[in-house]
Amino acid sequence: MNKNKPKIKINKTFTATLLFFASIILMAGCTNLEKMPPTGKPFVSITADKTYGEAPLNVSFTITAIPARGSIKKLMIDYGDGSSEDLTQKLKGDTISISHEFKAIGTFRVRVSAMDQNGSSEAEIQITTNDKPIISNLKAYKVIYSPSYSEIVTNEFMPGENVRIRALCIDHNPPFYGLIDWGDGSIDQILGECLGIHQYSAEGDYTIRLIVQDSAPQPLSNTASITVKVRYVITPTNRPPELDISLSSTAGEAPFSITLYVGVADIDGQVAEVKVDWGDGQVEILGDADKIGEIGGKKLYRKSHTYTSQGVFTVTVIAKDDKEGISTEEQTVIVYPLKPILSVRFKDQANQDPNNKTYDIDMTLYDDQVIILTDILAYDFSYYDLIAVIRKDYADGSTRILVGPIAPPYRTGIYSSENYIINDPDDSLQISPNDIRNSPMGFYPDGITVDYTVKIYAVRSGIAGIWWWTNCYYNGFFSNLPYCESIINTIENHPSSVYSERKFKVRPSP
Repeated sequence: MNKNKPKIKINKTFTATLLFFASIILMAGCTNLEKMPPTGKPFVSITADKTYGEAPLNVSFTITAIPARGSIKKLMIDYGDGSSEDLTQKLKGDTISISHEFKAIGTFRVRVSAMDQNGSSEAEIQITTNDKPIISNLKAYKVIYSPSYSEIVTNEFMPGENVRIRALCIDHNPPFYGLIDWGDGSIDQILGECLGIHQYSAEGDYTIRLIVQDSAPQPLSNTASITVKVRYVITPTNRPPELDISLSSTAGEAPFSITLYVGVADIDGQVAEVKVDWGDGQVEILGDADKIGEIGGKKLYRKSHTYTSQGVFTVTVIAKDDKEGISTEEQTVIVYPLKPILSVRFKDQANQDPNNKTYDIDMTLYDDQVIILTDILAYDFSYYDLIAVIRKDYADGSTRILVGPIAPPYRTGIYSSENYIINDPDDSLQISPNDIRNSPMGFYPDGITVDYTVKIYAVRSGIAGIWWWTNCYYNGFFSNLPYCESIINTIENHPSSVYSERKFKVRPSP
């Protein structure tokens, strides 16, 4: 062995540099650089094959979740309809495809959140479901003027006679509009009610089509049809039974019970059968056990029924005589959902959730320094009111409560308000030095800490009993707080009430 062989010294700096570049090359070969998230948080996104349609609506989602470091430790999805799902174990690679059925009518904010070793990220998408207009009991009528005015249900007419059609049309997004295609080239437009009158000049069989469309941003439509025969010679028709119905009530919350009263007679025969279709899949024949008497030649019946789920139901009573003559009468029953759909996102001027935050106010400035915004999504405000409650508890022991409606009047269908500031009489959600200087006691001109509690309620229309802002306060000597607290108690304890809440604090700058 040659002991005089020179030793090779390896520069440590050179070695570290070489290893660094080698690792970069290795990473480039093993990682899709285009998928690497641009920030230190995981990248997450969500797309849907559809964002609007008729309920129940099945939606397929594609979710992409790429960790900034390590792997995705948690992947959750909140469908916005009260259900959520842990997708962590289902995630294979960077993407996952799932489906979900939205059974109710409304607007749903679907949020997906991903967490890795560095932190968490969120993405969201909005899904809206609607229902197409309901068309029921489409019939053709002939008007009889003697001896008294009446309408006879028939499909047979003579040329030149008035053909009157009528149907019951209902929709959650009024007003609906549409047209009547009379089948002979004539078309009439309709708005808000499904009826029309037409005369045919020639014999023939004509199919009348009623097409109704709602007034939603992306409208849905429905179609019904009926065929009439127009002849110069018409065989005398049997007079169908005379039929009257009434309901004890037509609207209420599930479970909702009603009582139906029926009066029926036949002037040229006998009543063979009286049947009631409750509109929820249940059909019953009225018998002797349901009779309660007779008046004016009409047999009287009484029958009760309970609706266990929400919806718009058509109660149809069908009376048939011994010559196959048929009369029908209908009434609509609305069963409200127990809870409305409400989604509220609170955010401050920095686009952050204000919950449990403390905001410092520079008392040398006069501008609004804290602005609390609310993004409100709700559905079908034909039946609900949006109410804001703002409570300010001052460090001096005084309190101010403001209660008032925040949704616009004449609201129907989907109500969506983005970046909405609750403008009560004191502009309480646009906070300036005056808001922390002017307590009800008024003893602290240099400012005082104020604890804010903000609640947004959705509650059945008319429950709150207020139409404008109500201002209650306690100043150490006088208090009318019980008045506002009574209103709040009525709202909060009503079965239809839901709300979102945030608490935060403002104070003078240290």
